[in-house]
Amino acid sequence: SQSMGKRQTLWILLFLCLGIRGQIPRRYPSFSLSNWVDLAINWNGPRDNPNQIQPIRSNGLTNLRIDQNWSSSAISQDSFAIQCNGILYANPFHWDGDAMLTSTRGEFQTHISTYSEVGTPFHLYRSYYVPPGEGFYLIQYNFTNPTSSPMRFRLLDYIVTDHPSSSNNVSASYDSTDDLLLADLTATGQYAFAMGQFATPSAYAVGPDAGSESMLEQFQSTQVLDGTNLYQGGQASLGTVTNFTVNVGDTVSYYFFRTLRKDFDSVKEVVRRIRSKSPQEWIDFTSEKYSTWLASGKSPNHPTNDERILYENSLISMKNSQTPGLGTMVASFHPAYGYKVWSRDGSFAAMIMDQAGFQVEAEMYLRWMSRAQLRDDGGFHTCYDWYSGEVRGFVEPQNDNAGAFLMAVYMHYTLTNDVNFLKEIYPRIREIENFFLNKVGHFGFVPADYSIWEESSSGQTGEPIAPSYFTFTQSLGYAGTWAASAIERVLGNSTRALQLEARANEISNSVLKNLWIPPSDGNYGYFARSMLGEESNFELDRRVDSSTSAAIFTGISSEFQAVQQIIKNLTQLEYGIGRYWGDIFFYSSKWNPGGKEVGAPTPPWGVVTMFTAWAEMSLKTHGDFVENRLRWMCKHAAPGLMPVGEAIDGVTGNFVESSSPDLYEYAGVFIWTILMSEGQADLPNPKMWKVRS
Repeated sequence: SQSMGKRQTLWILLFLCLGIRGQIPRRYPSFSLSNWVDLAINWNGPRDNPNQIQPIRSNGLTNLRIDQNWSSSAISQDSFAIQCNGILYANPFHWDGDAMLTSTRGEFQTHISTYSEVGTPFHLYRSYYVPPGEGFYLIQYNFTNPTSSPMRFRLLDYIVTDHPSSSNNVSASYDSTDDLLLADLTATGQYAFAMGQFATPSAYAVGPDAGSESMLEQFQSTQVLDGTNLYQGGQASLGTVTNFTVNVGDTVSYYFFRTLRKDFDSVKEVVRRIRSKSPQEWIDFTSEKYSTWLASGKSPNHPTNDERILYENSLISMKNSQTPGLGTMVASFHPAYGYKVWSRDGSFAAMIMDQAGFQVEAEMYLRWMSRAQLRDDGGFHTCYDWYSGEVRGFVEPQNDNAGAFLMAVYMHYTLTNDVNFLKEIYPRIREIENFFLNKVGHFGFVPADYSIWEESSSGQTGEPIAPSYFTFTQSLGYAGTWAASAIERVLGNSTRALQLEARANEISNSVLKNLWIPPSDGNYGYFARSMLGEESNFELDRRVDSSTSAAIFTGISSEFQAVQQIIKNLTQLEYGIGRYWGDIFFYSSKWNPGGKEVGAPTPPWGVVTMFTAWAEMSLKTHGDFVENRLRWMCKHAAPGLMPVGEAIDGVTGNFVESSSPDLYEYAGVFIWTILMSEGQADLPNPKMWKVRS
């Protein structure tokens, strides 16, 4: 019938409004903050990607850790529920909205704008602060009433402890003397936890993590808590309810804190310190610490406002990507990426922090790398655990990380002139040099591997793919061995320096001889993506691959046509660059982390968009292209100018949620590129680096 046709049309329009192929709107999925000393938290939104129509977790914190045991979390949830004018919003999985760093530096703010994908009648912001150097974090709720009548609220603020690592029980209690909810978390591998607030709650309780006596189900049933002050069990929930009214046009704020320490004496000491200041004083304290830290490094001289915000947000993100004390730098805050350290990405991140003026962070990472476990053949593993530094399995071998490490070590020396640093980590420098000197592939190449795109099996069929001699790996091997030769000269080892210089030249010559494809049939000359192995008769993979720009920016070649071929074949959305032609990752690959998140193959990636800019600057052929690529990065950042993940949908321009935020591959490369564009940072070519006096 005609009416049925209209209804079908309306449903189709509604379906399309959700996004491509029924996806929900793109939201920022994850973030992390630390106190830069011994405490860290992770925040996650309710979904990891837009294909998860149903939410998979509560909107809030999912991890709280301290340095006595980075490997385990004290909590599994830190979230909230609300009753407003008698209407329940009591499923924390259903809260959603944009999340971002704000102009109040150190504030990570979640704008809770929808419940079950429907706009809320009130305005709500839940913000997180982790004051640097302090042993706690602060949560701020801002409620605004935009209606024409008063709004009466009941706010449940609660946490759920993590799963025990043994058969022992968690013990939770209420301390009436200090008005605190406490938990002994020895069974989870953690320690002494406390939560409190700056206003007197209307009700409190402790109980199990699930069932009718849990905080959430009590609130869902009665909108109050029963006052239970002692609980022992496998997992516990702890919470308070606060009743308040927000008059028309007013905003009301409530503040809560959590602390995790080695023992309860330390907890009480931290609580006394927390209550010695007002919430606003702690917010100001946090903002001042972040402002001081940012001011200690470099800033772009002439950025647009968007560039300035993305630059600062990227630096803050990278700062919080480092496990305090340990030094590891995570590749992405996104849970789908397993909180892993990619040793290549981390070495680039160290170079970026060094170039931005943050030598302490760079050195901490490199010192950790000097202790990290190596593969049996003497190269680095691909991935390590963010919290423990232990090996985490992923596609191996990848050998670009070895070159990147040596580059980063030499760069740190050129910026600090710290010979003692070189001497102290020299055993590891020597081991990686030996890898390059002793492990020589066909034609003098660095051994075949899977760098940079880690494709050890086909995204179409799942069938295994043999390692290849990738231009990117060879370029970093060249730059790394040249950097190592410079290190050996600094240390007075001239014979060793000559060996390494000869090895660098061998790699460079092999790239030029074996991987260069001359111009033909209207195509520019360019570098092959890779040379296949002996089992494939050393056939070239002729797909245009933007990672081959590394042969330009590391100084192997000055062939501008190689960059022209990349731009001609891989430009997307005006100034973005795809990885390689026919790239189906995030589109139709079997290995997509979040299903189909882009509308066509070969989506542009931030990292190779910036690689292209590096090559353009290396050849001084860039004109306005670099500035336009930087503005492209701003245009495709998340709301609030937040750094996003690996790829951008080349059809819609939306960011891919999976891997967002990617710390080196979006935040980091933007930082380095904008500084390079102003002459404030070195290009990634060790031959061009000068030792600072």
